[in-house]
Amino acid sequence: MKFEFTVSATAAVVVAALGMAVLAAEAPKPTNVGLKYALTGKIVQADGLGKNFETFAAIYEENGTASGNGPDHKMHCLGVQQGGAGGVAEQHGYCIETDPDGDQVMWKVTPAPHAGTAILQSVHEALGGTGKYAGITTTMKSTDQAEMTGPMSYRLKVDLTP
Repeated sequence: MKFEFTVSATAAVVVAALGMAVLAAEAPKPTNVGLKYALTGKIVQADGLGKNFETFAAIYEENGTASGNGPDHKMHCLGVQQGGAGGVAEQHGYCIETDPDGDQVMWKVTPAPHAGTAILQSVHEALGGTGKYAGITTTMKSTDQAEMTGPMSYRLKVDLTP
């Protein structure tokens, strides 16, 4: 019985090594996604507790461009945030980046909690793609600069670090 286990373990190691070699050979090629975003956003809906929204939840939408590696790409984002008078405690967004050929990447964007400051940090994780972006797997960090342009609207500049 011990001999069978040893053979099985050896076979498992060989199969795993071969599988990893196949995965390495089929890894997606680097692609040119945008590294700078210029977005305009608006709070689509918000609700909160207390006279001054001491605790709130908001749904937002953003549109704009991603640039930095060839022609500009279109960006469209939807997200939700939750917080209080001290700032945003939790926020998650999802963006679709579309290049001029119509190929797309879906990003999950997670800003760090922030006190309503104009500069914040975010993590961008590629969830999937079409066309030349099929199989994309990457995570990047960004520094974001937000500027209020109205009571429920804003402008956002994002610089990604690959």
